[in-house]
Amino acid sequence: MNELILDEERGQLIEQIALFNEQQGMQPSAARVLGLFLVSNKDILTFEEIKTGLNFSKSAVSQSLSLLVSMRQVEPITLPGDRRRYFRLRLDGWRFHIEKAVEGALDYSVVLRKVMQLRSDEDSTMTRSLTELIALLELLHQTLRDTVKKWQESH
Repeated sequence: MNELILDEERGQLIEQIALFNEQQGMQPSAARVLGLFLVSNKDILTFEEIKTGLNFSKSAVSQSLSLLVSMRQVEPITLPGDRRRYFRLRLDGWRFHIEKAVEGALDYSVVLRKVMQLRSDEDSTMTRSLTELIALLELLHQTLRDTVKKWQESH
């Protein structure tokens, strides 16, 4: 198995990946663990490699991995004859998040339509903005769904 090597370039890239994911709402330590998986020269990492590679405490690694597993970004695996804990990126995790975003856009537009039914000020700036947002969310939902379908058909 290849040795886990983290040079300065990889370290900076982990930070860029982490920053992006933190801006999307991910916890900072989990975002760094995800970054480590992405830049590592290994397909699977042990708990200890993650801990040492990022200089994290056991609890920080454990919490981060629990979150990433629950988000379907990482999965635990076992190797025959080896008692260590191994983890790898779920390569289909991105699909789950895209599907969640697609459905989230539609779900939010449904809620906003209910809000609109309660509003009596049809000419207010807020009502016009909500109407535009609903239209955008519904367009995004349809466009993203069509795009994912087209991509799936081509692969």
